[in-house]
Amino acid sequence: MHIPKPELPADVTQMIDASLALCSSLLSYNETFYPFAAIGIDGDIQSVFFDEHKEHECGVIEQLEDTILHHTVNVSKSNSLIVYSAYVDTPQTENQDVLVFEVSLYTGIMQQILYPVTFTPNKVEIGAPFMHQTL
Repeated sequence: MHIPKPELPADVTQMIDASLALCSSLLSYNETFYPFAAIGIDGDIQSVFFDEHKEHECGVIEQLEDTILHHTVNVSKSNSLIVYSAYVDTPQTENQDVLVFEVSLYTGIMQQILYPVTFTPNKVEIGAPFMHQTL
């Protein structure tokens, strides 16, 4: 089931579009997916990746959240996005590979958007979002 794209600020829409293109490229070469994030600060979009060479006390998602917080703590208007992969049960399938986009807006609103991922020989397809919820 296709859902309409939520109304989001322009920088968040740009982060989502760029992240979808990056995910498609990464997944075309490897089914292993490493979470990443993006931050929009006053129209400047920055990518955030997990540094596996540093010693960390928490998981990858938590480390990305900490990095976002570190970069945006003194910024009045920043939006961010964390992207990771998951498996979910849907009414149509028992297990569906998905990309989870967790969007945090400067207004304090958090949203989660799920994009289905289908792997076929020599091809990966990222479908239209099938779930969008405000957290």
